[in-house]
Amino acid sequence: MTRALRAGMWWLATALTLPATNLSWFCNAGTTNLASTGAAMDGAFVFEVGVFSDGFVPTVSNLIEWQDHWVPAQQTNYNPANQRFASVHVVTANSAPFTAGATGWIFGRKTGAASVEWILFRSSSWSWPEPDPFSPFVLEWNAADADQIVLGTVNASGSPFLMRSAEVRSFDQWRGTELAGEPLDGPNDDPDHDGRPNAFEFAFGTSPLIPDASQPAAIDFDAGHARVTVPRLAGRPVHLWVEVSENLTTWSSGPPHLETVVETSASLVVRDPIAAGPLRPRAFYRVRVELP
Repeated sequence: MTRALRAGMWWLATALTLPATNLSWFCNAGTTNLASTGAAMDGAFVFEVGVFSDGFVPTVSNLIEWQDHWVPAQQTNYNPANQRFASVHVVTANSAPFTAGATGWIFGRKTGAASVEWILFRSSSWSWPEPDPFSPFVLEWNAADADQIVLGTVNASGSPFLMRSAEVRSFDQWRGTELAGEPLDGPNDDPDHDGRPNAFEFAFGTSPLIPDASQPAAIDFDAGHARVTVPRLAGRPVHLWVEVSENLTTWSSGPPHLETVVETSASLVVRDPIAAGPLRPRAFYRVRVELP
């Protein structure tokens, strides 16, 4: 055997053992998948698998920042013919931000002149893998396994649908349709004089031109602790929070004053860690909305 031939065979053996992990990410074929309107997802939907950089944790409150931190590893189009998306990403390295153990996500989007649709989800088991030259198995990330859905809806059972995206709408887009021709169209204006500024109407999905006497928040008590529930409309990039005061002058929010119990695309629930009584003889709560 010549030296050149031996060198060629050594190179081939090395190439065949380069470490890699096959990451199969998909949704099951034949499932019902919908846009926010209830129409079937079409081929304009694009799905990506990836991670968020710099330790960024996506929430409904920082929606406007997602695309600044999102780093896709691979992209594929939704196939309406077989009602699925599916691809295999070959992981050959762990260069930042795709470090081993990084939190993995699937991000679906559709961008059009009429509307923008997003869906973001993951399973708590989706940690970014390391290349493995010895594992014959394919790592599977199935949309049906998602248990952390930040925006949109995923039903593991597939009934009445598997995935449904949410419409993402900016305040300016909303103002252009809901307040067209209305001079009082600023975020702090209140053209219907119901005490709810336009920024609140935008966040809650109520009409800015029809007075609404209902309260956007509800208060109940759990073992003496006040709990405030605030509904919100998915896909509205706003910062929403609750404040507490004992004198209507000094207002506080966040720990240690209030604890967040639930924060989803549908609602925000906070709890007062101080129970009503001698240490909390009185308390007032208010909801704040801030546009990005």
